[in-house]
Amino acid sequence: MARTVVIFSTKGGVGKTLFSANLAVSLAQANQRVCLVDLDIHGGNDMSRMLNLDPQKAMVDFMHHLKKYPENTKKEDFIT
Repeated sequence: MARTVVIFSTKGGVGKTLFSANLAVSLAQANQRVCLVDLDIHGGNDMSRMLNLDPQKAMVDFMHHLKKYPENTKKEDFIT
């Protein structure tokens, strides 16, 4: 059965990204399927750097590109 876990705080620097990354890695190592979405609207790409993922783009990059070039925006360029 699928479950949703939300890690949320309006305050920065409290460890949301670190906790989320560690939880995702722990679940994946336990052979669980994981979909990790980092919706940092402040433009940070800490999650992709922390997990050594490529492309290292944040949600804000996708939204900016989509607004500026709607016909040329491919989700594959932003989703790892």
